[in-house]
Amino acid sequence: MWPLLVMWAEHTGTACDLADQHRAPAAAALSGDELREWTEMARAARASGRLDPYESWYDANQRLITIAVLQHEDETYTAVALAGDPDSPDVQVLGHYWDELEAIDASPPPVPAGVLHPDASRYAESGPAPEVSFQVLIQEVREARRQSDVAEASETVADRYGTGRGQLVRLEEFVSICAQFAQALGTSTHSVSRGV
Repeated sequence: MWPLLVMWAEHTGTACDLADQHRAPAAAALSGDELREWTEMARAARASGRLDPYESWYDANQRLITIAVLQHEDETYTAVALAGDPDSPDVQVLGHYWDELEAIDASPPPVPAGVLHPDASRYAESGPAPEVSFQVLIQEVREARRQSDVAEASETVADRYGTGRGQLVRLEEFVSICAQFAQALGTSTHSVSRGV
């Protein structure tokens, strides 16, 4: 039964994603003088550190779409949707909006597949869960009476080859895959975690 549920879940998501690809944009794209003016404004803001990327993805035309907050010289802010790497001279402003959520809704949607592994499934069964949670290990250290108790908990967290694989190893994998994702977006402007 599980394979059928996986297939149904994957196809439901694909159908929703395909429908989303054909939704009408919430606002018309900029053109002519307004397009040049906003693009120049965004480039100048980027050069002076006043353009803060908020979110990014690839659209169906394989363009990098970035939602960014543009700080004007009078200390007001505008959300802008950009096509292309914000650091590239070819970046173009698609539109300007009241806030980031409005900009996301008005922009071309992300492609249905994942950036790193287009064939990956969020519904496929994952590997075995860790046998010991961090909370349990922390409690064991709090209650430890001997050095060996703490050493055992530390070994559990750092275990690279055991059946459960330690939390530090999984954390290392997590940070590595986040870095791969950022690299796959093709721009150095995005941090793994905003505000860190």
